Amino acid sequence: MWEVESTQTAALLREALTAGTDGKLEVATVTMETRPEESEGARERGRHIDVNLTTQYARLYDENGNVLWRSPIVSGDASWGHNTPTGEFEINSMQTNVALKGLNNGATPNEKGEYEESDYYTSFVRYWMCFLGNEYGLHDADWRWEEEFGGETYLWNGSHGCVNLPVSKAEELYNLVHVGDKVIIHD
Repeated sequence: MWEVESTQTAALLREALTAGTDGKLEVATVTMETRPEESEGARERGRHIDVNLTTQYARLYDENGNVLWRSPIVSGDASWGHNTPTGEFEINSMQTNVALKGLNNGATPNEKGEYEESDYYTSFVRYWMCFLGNEYGLHDADWRWEEEFGGETYLWNGSHGCVNLPVSKAEELYNLVHVGDKVIIHD
């Protein structure tokens, strides 16, 4: 993704206008975001969401191999044993405004083998697209900074196994996918 470098472009335009030059003007740009390469064979797999855990990037492909949507992600935190499952799944349900509940990292059961209420976290998400039971899904994570997505955050502050997305990207995906769409998650 590029952005026009407005100061330099304005100077070039002013120079061309002052000199009375006509013709093409090269517009200066700055690279704002780079995208990782697509997963091998992804365009040949039909309609699916490709989640690449190595690149921390996801794409939705249509049946003809065209990219309909893309986003950086944060996957599961393996250091706590919260790996994002790999394999081929499908979106089995979709909901908006859901409270997700799970065990906090480091929670230990009491002498009866039970967990206390304080051992659980609750996270509110706007867009929930689950692909494995009702435990794992793609969803927005408004508690994360934009800069956390697509990098190495998952190595030390990843999810509990879900695929975290920026809010705007989760909304876009939610409006594009359907129950039954394939989700392919791989390293």
